[in-house]
Amino acid sequence: MGAKPHSRRQAHVEEAICIGGGVIFLIASFFVPPTPIAKVLRVAAALMLVCGYLSSVRTRIFDTYRLWPSTEISWSQWRPPPTVRTTVGFYGFVLLVLALFFSVLFRLIR
Repeated sequence: MGAKPHSRRQAHVEEAICIGGGVIFLIASFFVPPTPIAKVLRVAAALMLVCGYLSSVRTRIFDTYRLWPSTEISWSQWRPPPTVRTTVGFYGFVLLVLALFFSVLFRLIR
């Protein structure tokens, strides 16, 4: 949709966020009592760790075939300019995730 490709540094930051978040969720799952919430935290940790691993694999593939852009792209240049379509899509996605989160939370509490 018109966005510039990731730079190598941005890919490493993405990988670190995924792996760090997965480790934090995994550690948090051991501090809550053995309820469905602990299972949800462990599933979230597994998903984040898998995403970090796949990001690492993508980075290695890009390194092998030299697919990174020749110049470093800052975060502000990487973001596409906001339009009505992207703004509505973003807020729709956020509302959908919040609705799913609260429905799962209320289901677990009940």
